[in-house]
Amino acid sequence: MRTLFGETLERYSPSTATTIDELLAIYAEVRRTGIATSHGEYDARVTAVAAPVFARGVATGAISVIGPRESMRNHLDAVVPPLRRTAEQISALLTGPPPGEPHTTEGAPSLAARLPGELLTRGRD
Repeated sequence: MRTLFGETLERYSPSTATTIDELLAIYAEVRRTGIATSHGEYDARVTAVAAPVFARGVATGAISVIGPRESMRNHLDAVVPPLRRTAEQISALLTGPPPGEPHTTEGAPSLAARLPGELLTRGRD
C-alpha cells in the first residue's frame, strides 16, 4: 500500500484516516468484524455500514446502508444484523446450492422487513 499511496493520504473530512498505518488498522478491524463502518471519513455528514458479498469464497462486492450521521449513529446496532444476514443470503444465491440440491430463498424475509420503520420512512416527509 505504501508503494501505491505513499505515507500520507488525502483528508476529506476531520475523520479521514490520513496515514497508511491508520488505514491498515481500519482494514484489520474490518477483517476481524466482517463489517466496514464509516463515520464521516469521506463526508462528515454521513455514516455508512457495509457487509461483504462472496461468490464461492471470493469477495465480489458489498451491500451497504448509508444515511445521515446522527440518524445512523442511533440505529447502527439495529442495522448491522439484518445487513449481515442479507449479505449472507446474497452470497448464498451467488454461490448456489451444493450440486443436486434445489436453489431457494423461501422464507427469507427482505431486508426492508427487518429494518426499523423509522429508518425506512425518514426523509420522505
